[in-house]
Amino acid sequence: METKIPETLYRGVVIKYPKLKDFHFFGVDFTPVEKTISDTQNKRTDGNEVGIYMSDNQSMVYSAYGNVHNSGTSLSNTIRVGLYQTIIGVPDVGICYEIKTQGLNIKKPFVSSALMGHYNNGFQGDEYIADFIPQENITVTRIQIGSDYLHDEEFIDVSDIALAEMKTKQIIEERKRHLQALLSVLEKMHPKKRKLLSEPDQRIFRCIFGKNGVRWIQKNDINLTDAAGIITRLLFDYYHNNIVEIDFKNLIYLDQLRNRLAKTDNPNSTDSLLGLIEQDILRNQNSKENFIKRKQEEGKPVNTSSFDSKDEMLSSMQRKIESLQKEQSERKVQEEKKKKNAVLIKIEQMLQIRITPTKGYMFDPKRFNGVPYSILKTAQELEQEEAEIIKEINRRYLSGAIDLGTANIMKKVIIEEFESMKQNSIQPEEFTEPPKAK
Repeated sequence: METKIPETLYRGVVIKYPKLKDFHFFGVDFTPVEKTISDTQNKRTDGNEVGIYMSDNQSMVYSAYGNVHNSGTSLSNTIRVGLYQTIIGVPDVGICYEIKTQGLNIKKPFVSSALMGHYNNGFQGDEYIADFIPQENITVTRIQIGSDYLHDEEFIDVSDIALAEMKTKQIIEERKRHLQALLSVLEKMHPKKRKLLSEPDQRIFRCIFGKNGVRWIQKNDINLTDAAGIITRLLFDYYHNNIVEIDFKNLIYLDQLRNRLAKTDNPNSTDSLLGLIEQDILRNQNSKENFIKRKQEEGKPVNTSSFDSKDEMLSSMQRKIESLQKEQSERKVQEEKKKKNAVLIKIEQMLQIRITPTKGYMFDPKRFNGVPYSILKTAQELEQEEAEIIKEINRRYLSGAIDLGTANIMKKVIIEEFESMKQNSIQPEEFTEPPKAK
C-alpha cells in the first residue's frame, strides 16, 4: 500500500556557534549531510537510512530537533561556576522549518530495530526523508537563541527572514562580548569562590554584564523618574565604584529590593522604594536591640558591628536615593529650559526677531564709573511686543505655515517668557547701579 505523504512536513536543526557565521538561514537547498557506510547500504553510522529527516508533527520539531537544550559552546576550558560547575558558553541557535512536499521525492526512512524506540523522538506521528529539497519549498517558522549564564532564551521575529538572520547573528556576537567580559572577572576569582557562586550572584552578574547591564549603559541615559530607574542607577554606581572587587552585598540587596518592590501596590513609586528601606532600617534596629538585651541577660560581651554596618548601608542608600531625586528634579528643570529655549529660537528664526529684555546700552562716563549699562524695556513696551508676536504666530497658523499644536506651544512659551521679563522690568531713571538683564 502506497504511503500518503502529508502536504506539509517540519524540520529542525540546532547550529553551534563555530558554524553559525557561515550558516545561511534561507535561500539554500537542503541536501543530506550524513556520511554513508557504503553506497549499497545507504545507511548512517547509527544504522538509519541516509536522507533529510522531517516529521509530520510540528510540536516534536519545536520540542526536540529544533529546540536548544545545552549550554552552548564553551568560551573557557577551565572556568566553571556554581555547585553544578556551569560552563560559560555562547548559546546555540535552533531553527525550525516548514516544508511543502509537492513535487518532492519523499518516503518513510528505514530505521534500525535498535532505534525504533526513539522513532519520531517518541512523539506521535511519522518521520520522512528526502534526498533533496529545493529552497522554494522551505520556510523558516521559528528561530530560537538558547539561554546562557547571562541571558534567557530569545525568539526572533521571522516575518523578514533576512533581517532575522542578521539580527540573530548580531545578538549572538553581543552575547559573546558580554560573556567574555564576565570571564575576565571570573578568571581573577579563586576556584573555590567560583564554585560557591549561587543564583543571587548570577542575577547580579546579569545586572552587570547581561542585556542592558550597567556595564554597557551610560549614567546620563538612566531614567530617574521612577523607582526602576533609581535602582538601576544605584546598581550602576555601586558597580562602577567597585569594579576591581564587585560589591555583591549591596548589589544583591538592591536586586532583592527590586523584587520586593514589584510586589507592592505602587512598584513605580520612589516613595515605595524608600518605604521598603525604612522598614529594613527599623527591622535591623529592633533586631539589634533584641540582640543586646539577650547578650546582657546571658552576661556575654556585646558586639553590634554587623547591625551597625547594615544600618550604615541602608542609611547611605536612603541618602543616595534622596540625592538622585534632587538630581532628577534639577535635570527636569534643565530639560524644560532647553525645550523652551529651542522654541524661542524657532520663533526668532521664523519671525526674524530677537527676543530680549533690553533695548540697548548706555554709556555715560559720569555714571557707574563709566561702565556701559543695559537699558531694560518697560512693562508697557514688553506687553506691546508680546501682543505683536502672538498676533504674528496666529497669522502664520491661519496661513498654514505652522500647525495648531506648534502655534499653541509657541504662544505658551512667549507668554511665560514675557511674564518673566515684565516682572524684572524697571525704568532707567530708577537705576542706582548698572542693571543686569536676567
